[in-house]
Amino acid sequence: DQVLQLKFELAQVQSKLDAAGRGWLAVETAGQAIDVVRRRFEREHQPEMLRTASGFLEKLTRGKYRSVWMPLGERVLRVDDEQSQSLAVECLSRGTRELLFLAVRLAVAKELAGRGVALPLILDDVVVNLDEERAEAALNLLWEFAHRGQQILFFTCHKHLVQQFANRGAQTIHLPGHANELTPGQRLAG
Repeated sequence: DQVLQLKFELAQVQSKLDAAGRGWLAVETAGQAIDVVRRRFEREHQPEMLRTASGFLEKLTRGKYRSVWMPLGERVLRVDDEQSQSLAVECLSRGTRELLFLAVRLAVAKELAGRGVALPLILDDVVVNLDEERAEAALNLLWEFAHRGQQILFFTCHKHLVQQFANRGAQTIHLPGHANELTPGQRLAG
């Protein structure tokens, strides 16, 4: 009699366990489906400015990084590489971070220009931490941007960058040096 009672209770527990397992599986499957939908929505419904920045970043990195986006409910940028691996900004190299920020600045300038707000871009040695290939890509993109009507003030103390812009036909202006380099009679503004 006691054995039958224990078998009955065991069967009830097993039945409840099976039902709980099916419930858990249903919830887990639904959660995974929601995650897929959320990830797809995040990628496909980003602000136009971030889609534009993505295009610039892809050009600047020669295709190594392809997408800039923000996860839903968060105020952080993520970057996808050519293998669709999503990376936090702090995981990028210093040079790649600088390219990302340049891409975002260019996208903001483009968006503002589309709204009739033309502001100059003021850039100070934004390519000095880049390898030669990426620096060339950045200078080419800046040159294209300038040819579309964007005023760019590019400050640098590197003569080779000045020469690269001059070779493209840019007007270069040499500012006076440090106070200890001034010739007698020269003054700095101020």
